[in-house]
Amino acid sequence: MDNKMIEVNEAYYKQIEKDSHMLECLDACGLPNLPIWDKAKAMYNEESDEELDGYDDAKDVGYDY
Repeated sequence: MDNKMIEVNEAYYKQIEKDSHMLECLDACGLPNLPIWDKAKAMYNEESDEELDGYDDAKDVGYDY
């Protein structure tokens, strides 16, 4: 991981924090265990330069949310 510093305006930063918190809530409620997760992950990977990683590891070991 590169530790490159960037600057963003405050509104953008607050939106990132809000979105991140929402993703944490979805994760805590077990979203990665629902069938729609695979469809959403595939959509993200198709539209993004980077593949989504991390959540599958928790699913594979049966992590209980």
